[in-house]
This record gives sequence, C-alpha cells and structure tokens, in this order.
Amino acid sequence: MHRIFALIVLFFGIHATAQDKQLSPKARELTQALAALRSNPSASTAQERDLKTFPHDYKEFLNLFDLNHELYDGHDFVDALSLAGKGHETELGNLLVGLAKDAPYDSDAPSYLQQITAVCAGHQCKNIC
Repeated sequence: MHRIFALIVLFFGIHATAQDKQLSPKARELTQALAALRSNPSASTAQERDLKTFPHDYKEFLNLFDLNHELYDGHDFVDALSLAGKGHETELGNLLVGLAKDAPYDSDAPSYLQQITAVCAGHQCKNIC
C-alpha cells in the first residue's frame, strides 16, 4: 500500500514539474529560432528570424535570461547571435548596442551580452560603432 501511495505521489510530482517547465510564447519562439539557426546557420531566413526574435530591450532580456527565469543563463542564445549576424552586421550591431547600453556588468547573461557586443564592435560591426 505504501509503495502504491509513493508511486502516485511521485507521478503527480513529476507531472507538476513538467507543467512548470512549459515555456512562455516568447521563450518558445526564441528556442525555436535558435534551433532553426543551429540546423542551418548559413540560411539568411534563420539568421533574420533569430535576430528578430531575440529580445530588443534589456528588461525583456532579463525577463528571459536572468537568474530564476525560464531561459536562465542565456549563453547559447547570446552566443548564437554571432551566427545570426553574418550578413546582417548592421541589424546585429543595432540590437547589441541597444541592449548593452542599459546593461550593468553582471555575471551570466549580462556578461555574455557585453562580451559579444565588444567582439562585434571590434570585428564585425565597425559601421555602427
């Protein structure tokens, strides 16, 4: 009897945890854009989709990637911007400068954002900096 009760509790606990892990529409859209970009990194449409889907203001960026948020850390998403920016340097530069201007130096996602902005400014996006 105790084993059956334990299995029922375990099942409902796992089911509740799976429901808690459902992504918001924005997080799901961003995850799908990243998957499309990774599957075909040279496709202009995948690059444009990733740049369009990525958060365009710092508050939205933190709502997705900050500690205890659904896409916490955000390294994969920020790192993929360098793929998305190939052939779209101006769009990438505008996105990064717009985000980074409000970003204090902090660990995890904000530091990844500042790092890729510095790389972009130094190599790819000289026309906007």
